Amino acid sequence: TADDNIQEASRSFNESVALNASSSVAWNALGTALNELEDYDGALQAFEQAVTLDDSISESWYNIGNVQRNLNHNEDALTSYGKAFAIDPQPRVYNSKGMALMQLGRNEDAIEAFDAGLQLESGLATLWYNKAGALTNLGRYDQGLEAVEKALELDSAYEAATALKEQITRLQSGDAASAGDETVTPDESVVGTGNDESAENTSSDFSFSSPDDEGGDQE
Repeated sequence: TADDNIQEASRSFNESVALNASSSVAWNALGTALNELEDYDGALQAFEQAVTLDDSISESWYNIGNVQRNLNHNEDALTSYGKAFAIDPQPRVYNSKGMALMQLGRNEDAIEAFDAGLQLESGLATLWYNKAGALTNLGRYDQGLEAVEKALELDSAYEAATALKEQITRLQSGDAASAGDETVTPDESVVGTGNDESAENTSSDFSFSSPDDEGGDQE
């Protein structure tokens, strides 16, 4: 099963860390496996060890920010994302920063983060969807509709975007009861580097390299 595979991966990464205790890549990979097991405290410790060994790798700071969001430590996550894009600004980092800001109720700031990501790569549907959600939370339905329609232009099978478009349409018509009164939550899908052609829809937004990698390109 998937859980068994994750457990086996965690054991393998633990063995790799034991053999490569001074490898930031090994600690980063261990943190990713522990996060998949929802051991967020253990994952955070592993990622922090990775940056203790090498604080110049953007993906390690990005991963720290993501696990901090899982722990609902959104202010700390913002600091980590800041360190990540100071090293290597990528759309996925701005997307994650925007998600943390939305979770803090700071929708205006979240829009700025999503726009910064879109300036780097305008063809990522997840960024357009999340921007639409923040706009909708602020009651800016016309702009939200434009953004979510852009997401659907990029990915016509984007179910969350279709649902959000329907919600915004109901809100525009004044049918708040049908639309529901909950705020829009951000999409957790991965947003890759500026070289990716589209957002990758997976269950994890963590990035890691194999412990066997020898300093290859980081995502």
